[in-house]
Amino acid sequence: MCIIHRNSILLFSVVIFLCINVYANERVLIRLDEPDRQTVEKFISGNYDVASYHPEKYLDLVIEFSQYQLMLKEYPGIRILQTEEQIKANLHKGKDIDGYRNYEQTLAELQQIALDNPDICKLYNIGKSRGKEYSEMGISFYDDFNHDIWALKLSDNVEIEEDEPSFFFLGSHHAREPVSTEVVMELLNNMIDNYDSGTDMQNRINNSQIWFVPIVNPDGKKIVLTEQDIWWRKNICDNDLSLNFTDSIDGVDPNRNYGFWWGALGRSDEPFTLGYIGEEPFSEPEIQAVRNLIDSHHFVAGITYHSCGEMVLYPFGYEFNAIPPDINSISVLADKMAASIPSDLYGTYESFQCVGLYPTRGTTDDYAYGEHGIFCYTIETATEFIPPYSEALNVCNDNLDAAYILLDRVNSSALTGIVTDQVTKSFVVAEAYVEGIDNLGIFKEAYKSDEEFGRYYRILEPGEYNITFSAYGYIPVTIPNVTISSSEITNLDISLTPAAFRDISGYIAEDITGLPIKNAEIEINEYTSATTNDDGYFTLINIPYGNNSFEVSSPNFITQNTEIIIDETTAELNFNLSQGNFEDFEDHNFSTFNLSYDESYFDWYISSYMPRFGEFYARSGWIFETGWPSTLILRDSIAENGNISFALEISIISVGDTFEFIIDEEVIKVWNSVVRWTTVSFPVTTGFHTFTWEFNKNTSSDLDVHASIDNITFPRIIETGIENSDELLVKNCDLKQNFPNPFNPTTTIEFIINKSENVKLNIFNIKGELVAKIIDKILDQGSHRVIFDGRNLNSGLYFVSLEAGDFKQINSMLLLK
Repeated sequence: MCIIHRNSILLFSVVIFLCINVYANERVLIRLDEPDRQTVEKFISGNYDVASYHPEKYLDLVIEFSQYQLMLKEYPGIRILQTEEQIKANLHKGKDIDGYRNYEQTLAELQQIALDNPDICKLYNIGKSRGKEYSEMGISFYDDFNHDIWALKLSDNVEIEEDEPSFFFLGSHHAREPVSTEVVMELLNNMIDNYDSGTDMQNRINNSQIWFVPIVNPDGKKIVLTEQDIWWRKNICDNDLSLNFTDSIDGVDPNRNYGFWWGALGRSDEPFTLGYIGEEPFSEPEIQAVRNLIDSHHFVAGITYHSCGEMVLYPFGYEFNAIPPDINSISVLADKMAASIPSDLYGTYESFQCVGLYPTRGTTDDYAYGEHGIFCYTIETATEFIPPYSEALNVCNDNLDAAYILLDRVNSSALTGIVTDQVTKSFVVAEAYVEGIDNLGIFKEAYKSDEEFGRYYRILEPGEYNITFSAYGYIPVTIPNVTISSSEITNLDISLTPAAFRDISGYIAEDITGLPIKNAEIEINEYTSATTNDDGYFTLINIPYGNNSFEVSSPNFITQNTEIIIDETTAELNFNLSQGNFEDFEDHNFSTFNLSYDESYFDWYISSYMPRFGEFYARSGWIFETGWPSTLILRDSIAENGNISFALEISIISVGDTFEFIIDEEVIKVWNSVVRWTTVSFPVTTGFHTFTWEFNKNTSSDLDVHASIDNITFPRIIETGIENSDELLVKNCDLKQNFPNPFNPTTTIEFIINKSENVKLNIFNIKGELVAKIIDKILDQGSHRVIFDGRNLNSGLYFVSLEAGDFKQINSMLLLK
């Protein structure tokens, strides 16, 4: 009996041990009440699974139970909101209540709705899921994920595209948020059920085109509803190429894969992260489907439903300083919608700009608004990811009024109209620019009228505005003091007069020698361009009269930007470009010129991540300590007056951080907000200079704040040095052999003069023609060095000629491309 007793105790102990460990590995939803900013940033930037965050009120995380036990030591006030078992119970059907819809049930219901209401409903298959793509490739593991993306259109005359505002309602971007599908379906059913019983509903449906996409991410939703992983968030992209579904490694976050300011925050470019952004923008077929829907119709506003948090969020979300130009109108509408939704915690929902929580990139809101001007909102419903279905029904009903507020917004305090060609009466795609709005805030694409109907919409607050309508090839029209009423929509049709056009030819040459520059590019207004032939000539077709922006560029020359008024007298335009040095980092290093980062603790590096030009660019280092800079330095002697220009992007920056361009310790320009790739230019004089690009992190944040530069162009450089040895003083001048030789495309030319002289250094081709005039000025005694860039020349033999007083020497050099 003693032995049996011992064995029983041992077996009991093993069972207890296994139970504890199984529970320890389960995940739980926990809450930190009233977290400070430092705590929030710690978890948001640390690849934790952030379930929900409400500023100054709470932070919810999904963590393993064992991790929760460890966190109790540092945060004794944390508490468990939900366990896996509780969530699984919420997924199951109640005694008298059906549970959450799965993909098959949702599709069957959509098909039945379209069948029962053919006059106002039409169902469209708008794309495939990642699982279906894999299944069609013959990978049998994914046959159970053979899903399509479905959208139902609700409108009278549903078979045709009408001149009406469009709206969208999206659900289930994130797999573990099935309540979002329920809200979309409840809204759809409510509108159809009340179509015959009320004029308000008839007006909404008859005068709009409303699109419903209940499930954006059907594969991920299946994983959650079948309890393979109730915490799953992403789709099922096979990141590790294992040909099956692997926890954590697989999947892309659908709501981080849109293309407006897509990019990594922290480690979100690593596949194992919960917010993995994908290999490129719109890499995921589910998001391609939504993008194509948004791009194909004239949407004015939309909602994408999520859970949880009881909040209404509006763009932008990609950066702290990214204030939308329409901040007044877009936030007022958010406030009204939030005030209409009852909250279990705060009376009603609250509204925030998305970035008021924490920065997120590649989201639906930012894409819809940034690219198309659509007033797009994220509504975080409920207080749990997966509330009991009986509570989910209340969430659905509570959110109806907010959707109707959105749909009714275009009926008042808004501007609309049609833009046409004054001569042909055809519709014109034109920008509708509102002074005092579109010149404020951060960058977004211009509001434009649509191609099919010439229709534009602008949602505005009541008041008077100056509106300018413009289109390429037309004379702009400004309408002053347009009154926007709080009680009705203002209609303003515009007829644009076509500008006169003419063809223009011209010649692009090197400014000193007058020799032609072949393959130089001239671009006008970003609409049309031409390239010079071997003789330096170009022809531009159908250039409109009026003010036009010209950009003239060629490698090894300084880009020229200028405004030119074209009229009946303009037949020919000629441009002279100054030679300069050019660094595009395509050699994947900093060695071409005297670029260094040795004074920076957080080194700059060469990056190939989402380049704007070529394949590489320079990027400041990841500064993980407040108060430190990341510095890039160029030290050289400039041979002539000119300009230094470079392409710049600041994709992530926190409030208080700065990026500076400095010449000789004088700060020339400071940036403190996000900048999309743009080229800037600053004057520089002859002589030795130190150029500095410096990112300063002045705020406490774990975000990967940084700046990027590319295509640095600056006047010809010459480094000089004076050696005072007697040996040098008795020597004649000397032109050393260039190095490297052969070269492609740059080489260093070094020479010595034994006294101050007027020096001429020129490059000739094999025909004896001058192809580059490098130096023509007085230089001091000593050793001098210049870097010659031959990327604008053909491969072949060239000659370097040095003249200093009575001294003359010629060396040959070989350019091999």
